[in-house]
Amino acid sequence: MTAELAHLELQTSHPDFWNYAQQAAKIGRKKSTIAHDLQQWHDIDETMNDLGALLELAEESDDSELEKELTFELDRFEPKLAALRLELLLSGELDPNNAIVAIHPGAGGTESQDWAQMLLRMYVRWAESKKFKVETLDLLPGEEAGIKSVTLSVTGA
Repeated sequence: MTAELAHLELQTSHPDFWNYAQQAAKIGRKKSTIAHDLQQWHDIDETMNDLGALLELAEESDDSELEKELTFELDRFEPKLAALRLELLLSGELDPNNAIVAIHPGAGGTESQDWAQMLLRMYVRWAESKKFKVETLDLLPGEEAGIKSVTLSVTGA
């Protein structure tokens, strides 16, 4: 990743780089993503080293305060590590792409349309909590309640 970032930085420093705006924007996004990922790895590595040193200190001194501090720091570190693990699982070739989400209730009448509306709210709230931009492309409301169909565009890193 470091070598790829250095290569992208070399490309952006080229005098003709901005002559092709679409390609420049694509390279800029890729560079930003790689820089963000490298920073995350650096932060994780630094925290792991700090926790290792704190563990050694706690083992040598047999101090209960150090043990409490180590437990506190581990509790803070664990969610960050779990989030990074999830990012790694979702790091396939197509994962940075945006998505189109379509919900179409099946047979079941008003109840299935109501359920489709609940799913819509759930997906929109989840996407917004993850800082994705959600745009409704098409919405056909149900006659009594719920929705007959909806199509969403979900964009973001």
